Formats: sequence, structure tokens, C-alpha cells
Amino acid sequence: MWRKKYFLVLIFCIFSLLWSGCGSLKLRDSKAEKIEIAIGNAKVFVESFPPQRPEWVNSVPVSDESLFFIGVSSYLANETIARNGARNDALNQVVKYYGTIIQSKAQETKSSKNFSSEIINPYIEQEEIIQSFAQRYVSEILPENYYIEKYLTSKNQEQYICYVKCSVSKEKVKREMDSFAKEISERYSSLLPEKNESRNKSIKSDVESCITVYKAVSENPLYKTVAFVETSGGKAALDEYALLYAKRIIQNCKIQNESYPKTVEKGTEFLSVLQIYSDEYKNLSSLKAEATLFNKEKSFGSALYEINSENKIKISGNTQSLDYGSYSMKVRLVSGIEKNILGEITADSTVLNFEVTPVYAGLEFKYSENMCSNANIEQKMQSKLQKMIEEYGIPVFIDKSGEKEKIWNFVIFIDREKLASHEAVTKTKVLCNVALEKNGVAQVQGGIVFRHGIEF
Repeated sequence: MWRKKYFLVLIFCIFSLLWSGCGSLKLRDSKAEKIEIAIGNAKVFVESFPPQRPEWVNSVPVSDESLFFIGVSSYLANETIARNGARNDALNQVVKYYGTIIQSKAQETKSSKNFSSEIINPYIEQEEIIQSFAQRYVSEILPENYYIEKYLTSKNQEQYICYVKCSVSKEKVKREMDSFAKEISERYSSLLPEKNESRNKSIKSDVESCITVYKAVSENPLYKTVAFVETSGGKAALDEYALLYAKRIIQNCKIQNESYPKTVEKGTEFLSVLQIYSDEYKNLSSLKAEATLFNKEKSFGSALYEINSENKIKISGNTQSLDYGSYSMKVRLVSGIEKNILGEITADSTVLNFEVTPVYAGLEFKYSENMCSNANIEQKMQSKLQKMIEEYGIPVFIDKSGEKEKIWNFVIFIDREKLASHEAVTKTKVLCNVALEKNGVAQVQGGIVFRHGIEF
């Protein structure tokens, strides 16, 4: 009977041992040797250093002055590698904490973009300055803040898992991030024209310097978040400030109307000269001017004009294809500098208003040697000429005001031819040769028989 009881107790002990081997690993009395049975891939806990598991392994400490990060390694082949793994894990946690501090700085610099940790963390991990800050905390971990457990695998191989406690001063991290932000800000803001002694030499070079700063900062989410510039309104995001600076350089260039005609006769040339000036730059030739001609009904198209070495724009044209009436020409400054980034800039512009008028021609009478001036003939000739102008729609008007010399002139040469006569009456035929001259050069001419049988 006792043999049967002994056998049942033995079977129960074996099942108890098997059941305990499949269960979760538990800490035993730290002073006693701890052995667990490995089943399959399970590990047998052997011992720990120090023997007693610290409270911070299971519960992260809380403090008003410091933050604590618990680094944990994987199960590794030896104690040294496990220590390194735990330190690296703690390092990564500290770096991510720097990320949360950096993200909060987006509000300080009034940045228009606050990046998520998924976007910004890879840049933080690559930044040597931040890595050096975090590395210092990890390198200062004291020996008592390490805890290591040793295990034995089912293949009788030793494995180690390490825990480390890393403490970080909240105030110190904030100071370090302020220092980092200041260093990045000064590094790139020093490239702005306002910090450069060679400014004012070229609009193009100064705009390009601003764009260099904008690209360097905006293309790196970390720099975009922390880089700032001090303004009268407080801290401003450096990349946005650089972009506005570039635009402002161009927008501060102004157009001054120097000379342009208020009225232009149809079919004549006109020339408008505009002066471009800037309080900061002497050479503005890297800009251009876009001129657009329009009236109330439609636009007649645009053209680009260069700015010469005297910072002047010369716009010329001909009114031959324009009808009589009022026209406007809008002239605005444009820039092709870094246009893919700056886009269309609302630069200075001006509007020139002018009138296309008919040709007002003077009237001049000339007589052959055998004729004297005759007011009656002149009056009748002028009336007939005016009638022909109106009948045929000739865009020329007779102007005898004599206020100023006319570009266009009707020159009427009057001659006479004697006809057959009888008794005491002399009959003549008056011949008029009319020429329309421009600046003394005949443009159109023809003869007119004015009247037969004028009696004298």
C-alpha cells in the first residue's frame, strides 16, 4: 500500500515540476540559487546582479526636477553587449524627449508648421549636437543604476538582459535646447543680407542669399521648428522671415514717372521713360518691367522691357493700329529671380493714361510767281479740302491755330493758267496742288482744278 502511495506522490511531483517549467519566469529569493526548467524556447533564470530587483525596473520614478528613462536590452550573449543595448535604448528615449521639447518651440518662434514626432525624430537622431547632449546623460549613468539578469537557454547557452536607469534634468534639457536653437539660428541668420557687409551690391545676390537660408531651414523639419530671428514683434520663424525678406527686397523697388506723352496723334511714334529706384540698391538691372496696354473694351497684350544701367525703362510704340480714344498702359516690376520659390510677387506698378488723337495738320498756302495771295481763294480751297477730308474719312484735321509748329501740314500750291479771252474779260483756270507733308517730307499729293472762269 505504501508503495502505491509513494508512486502517486512521485507522479504528482513530476507533473508539478513540468507545470512550473511552462509558467512565467518569476524572481526567487535573491540569496538562493534560482533554477527553472526550460521547455522548448523557454529560458531558465539563473541569477541577477544585484541580487534584488530594484523598484525602478517595474515602476519608473517620478520627480519634479528630473525625468527618468529606463533602458532595456534584448536577451544577448554576454553582459557587456547587454549593457550597451540598454544604454542605447535609454539614449533613444532621451533623444525622443528632446523631440518633445523641440516641438514645443514651434509656438515660441510662431512657426506655421508643427511637425509630428514621426517626421521630426529622424532629423533629431541625425543631429550631432543633440546626440552629444543625450550621450552625456547616458555616459553619466552610475553603476548602481544597472540591473542585469542572467538566463540559461534550452540549449544550455547563457543570455543576459540589462536594465539601466537614466535621469535627465528638465531645466538642463531646456537650457540645452535653447542653446541649440540659438546656434542654428545664428548659423543661418548670419547669411541674411542685413548681417552681411557686402549687401546692396546686387539685388540678385541678396535675394539668392535669402533663398539659401530659406531652403536650408525649411527643408529640415528640425531647423524649421527651432530656428528663429528676433524682430520688433518678438521671435519669428527664420525660414518664413528669409522668404519675406527676399520678397521685400523686390517690393521696395519703386517706379517713378519721368516722362510720357499725355496725347499721341494716330500713326505716330511715342516714347515713355520711367525711372526705377531703390533706397538700398544702386543697380536694379536684374529686374524687368511688364507693360500691358488696354482700354475699356479689351487688353492689347503685354511685353517685357529691360531696365538699363541707368535704372530706366524705355517703352516705345506706334499708334497706327489704334483707334481714337483713351488708353492706359500698366507697367509693373517683375522678377525672374528664384521664381520657382518666390512665385509671382506683387511689386510696384504704375498706370500711364494717354489719348490717341487724330492728326492735326497745319495749313500753308503757296502761290506761283504770277499770282498774289488771295483770301477768297484760300477760304474756298480750305472749305473744299475740309469737305474732301470728311467725305473720304481721312484721319486728318485742319488746324490753323498756329500755336505751335505742326508735324503734319497741308501745303497748297496755287497757280493759274490763262484761257482764251475776248473783249475786256480775262478768264483763267486756277490749279491747286495739295501735298500732305510730315516734317517737311511729302507723304501724299495730288492736283485739283479748283475753279474755271474766275473773273478779275
